[in-house]
Amino acid sequence: MKKVIYVLLLTIFFNSLYSETKLIPVINLSLLGGQNTFEGETSGFSGYLDANFSLGLRFSLSTTLLPILNLRYCGFKEVEELLGGGTLYQETLDSLLVIKLIHKLPYEFSVKPKIVLKHQAIKETKNETWENGLYNYTRSALGVEVSKDFNKRNILSSGINFSKIIFPNYTSLSYEAQETFGAEYSINAGTHPLDYNSIHFYIENEAKLTDKLTLKVSLNTNTKNFIEQNLVVDGPQYIEEKRKDQTVSLSFGISYLSTFFKNSASNIGIIFTLSSLNSNQNHFYIDPNYPKFIKDYYDYNSFKVTLPFSYIFMINEKPSILSVTLTSERKNYPQRPLQDENTGEFLEEKIYINYTNLSFSFEYKFTSNFSLKTIINLYASKSNMQYEKFYKYNYNGGYYLLGINYKY
Repeated sequence: MKKVIYVLLLTIFFNSLYSETKLIPVINLSLLGGQNTFEGETSGFSGYLDANFSLGLRFSLSTTLLPILNLRYCGFKEVEELLGGGTLYQETLDSLLVIKLIHKLPYEFSVKPKIVLKHQAIKETKNETWENGLYNYTRSALGVEVSKDFNKRNILSSGINFSKIIFPNYTSLSYEAQETFGAEYSINAGTHPLDYNSIHFYIENEAKLTDKLTLKVSLNTNTKNFIEQNLVVDGPQYIEEKRKDQTVSLSFGISYLSTFFKNSASNIGIIFTLSSLNSNQNHFYIDPNYPKFIKDYYDYNSFKVTLPFSYIFMINEKPSILSVTLTSERKNYPQRPLQDENTGEFLEEKIYINYTNLSFSFEYKFTSNFSLKTIINLYASKSNMQYEKFYKYNYNGGYYLLGINYKY
């Protein structure tokens, strides 16, 4: 993959020197700082950097090559649900390279092949180094999208992406169970259980019903084939069969553009998303007091509603953008039994989680390139599961950021 990218970049460079290729550079840089809070505890001041660089190379009216480099640093704690089912509070450093070719075909068709490389470094503690983060991962991917524009009113797109995700520092922790269930428990456990290959397919349609009303419908499927993670069965023990996850989501959204006030415009919408995960992986609780085998442990169904709103207006003849997004999601785990809050004893009722997120951003452009930007984000997770010895289901927090944004 790296050799292909090097050859492609060299070809781009020399072609730009000896041809009439038009270069279109774009820079978007955000440098912010602020604080975060989690469960009532406020952190010290932390930084946030998001740098996006792209260089459009237009070879002709029909062909454009678009290399994109994104660098992101987040110095405050975030909450993320991991593949293993845990919640992580982290400091992150991301780098992403996307090389996309956009080629227009006759009859308003377009084809867009791309190459993606991503690396995420994660610190769980202040003493941890960037190289040794347990959940550091790399992603390499190839993809292609084909789209058709129907009279500038209806765009139908479909694409497929092939990815490989590697967690180089994460190894199996099955040895922890050996003391309880014996060494035979770890046989066939797999050394790197989080590594997987994925195939992502999507189809979406965006239609302008009127000049102000837009409808967007999309269907996504993502299949993850885990390379080394064998299935756990009752006993407990591992068998040779590998874990496979299948996620399907259907999204329906509608937005309305309003220009009611002079020199201003607003866009308000609503998006409904139905998702389900079907996994063949099971789980065995190794708690010596209440050991239990749970089949199809990772399966869930979710329903999410998103309410986005943006408003562009003028302050002292300078453009400003206000954005507010409210998201609410209900996730049901049909196979995970509730546990007693105090003892951990398993009950008949199944687990559900309600997620809520409110994000607010404001950007004031005081020169042609620079703007003042602020971001506020609040989130909460509430569940009927109160037993939190291994996994935190109930929490709330948020953060605020203030800084400078540069666009070129």
